[in-house]
Amino acid sequence: MITTFVAPLIVTDTYYAPAGNTSGSDTRLLPRRTGPGPKTQSTKHVSLRMPGSGSSGIEEVAPLAIHANDGSSSAILFRSQRTFTVWRYGVGHSQLLLRAVPDSGNTLCLDLLFEGVRAMQLVTHYKTLELHTASDSESQQMLEFSELSPPWRERYRVVSLHSRSGSGLVLCSRISALRGGEDPVGLPEGPEGREVIWSMRLQS
Repeated sequence: MITTFVAPLIVTDTYYAPAGNTSGSDTRLLPRRTGPGPKTQSTKHVSLRMPGSGSSGIEEVAPLAIHANDGSSSAILFRSQRTFTVWRYGVGHSQLLLRAVPDSGNTLCLDLLFEGVRAMQLVTHYKTLELHTASDSESQQMLEFSELSPPWRERYRVVSLHSRSGSGLVLCSRISALRGGEDPVGLPEGPEGREVIWSMRLQS
């Protein structure tokens, strides 16, 4: 069992879905909703193995707790051992797309789609990516950087990106992980024709 720090983040419409029914051992995890709760709770670690992927294709989407030396806590929202590239930012829909293209161990693209993006600080690519809840100082930094007025700030949350190749921060309202497609150039930005394996709406 792992202790998970859930406050002050409120998570709604969170989906945990494994790869499709490619074998009899697959277990379907139904959508679940979570709301405000106690500051800590216990949860088990969940790992998803993508079809056609090797050992490097495991995606972990259960909240996990990381405790820093200063006593602060950060929940891991998503983890993948694949390499993601900053693929596109659309100003009109305020969407940021990070894409992991097929490689020797993974036959399908894996996207992280950030929606309602109001501010971001990024490097160009992320090796072995983890998404964390941001610290208070990181959240304050990005809220000030975005110049959002106080009445609007409760609609967004800051997510911290950690990897072996760099870090980043994104202020947004929703994140989804999309799997599907072998041609990274011809894929749409949205979920059309692909499987949403994880989705999280964020609010303060």
